[in-house]
Amino acid sequence: MRLYINQLAGHLKQGLLPVYLLVGDEPLQLQEASDAIKHKAAEQGFSERETYLVDNSFQWHELQNSAGNMSLFAEQRIIDLHLPSGKPGTKGSKSIVEFIENMPADVMLLIRCDEWNAANDKTKWVKTIIDKGAYLRVYQPKAAELPQWIRQRCQSIGLQVDNDAISLLSQRTGTGKT
Repeated sequence: MRLYINQLAGHLKQGLLPVYLLVGDEPLQLQEASDAIKHKAAEQGFSERETYLVDNSFQWHELQNSAGNMSLFAEQRIIDLHLPSGKPGTKGSKSIVEFIENMPADVMLLIRCDEWNAANDKTKWVKTIIDKGAYLRVYQPKAAELPQWIRQRCQSIGLQVDNDAISLLSQRTGTGKT
């Protein structure tokens, strides 16, 4: 399933899926999406989290080993993979697919990627996630959308900001991307 950031809250009210892939170049929204999923998981009894940073030294057998390890204290747990490059390589892709196809019922997999391109969407591991779980991509607001995005962010924390302040913030924080 493909989700957009504005659909996540409604999706989480309906329950959790076994695997989530969060990708994008907007770190605040990416972190908030991850936090929302972990919060919902905690409400549903996922009381333990194993976090892995997938870099050049990461050993993919650790993912398989993690699935087989029974927790002494938690009934359900989250395996949180941070894959900054968005590219697990051949071995990693195979390992992720095998893990998802044989996931224990008491485990939820959360994968976060900072870098992403359209070619990644066509890989087997991503297609497996879309089939068995949820794929959520967040985008930086476009320059024209930035003022409204800032206004909504301010309102969400109870901050009243006038149009001049919104305009100034938009000019100062705009990335130039459209």
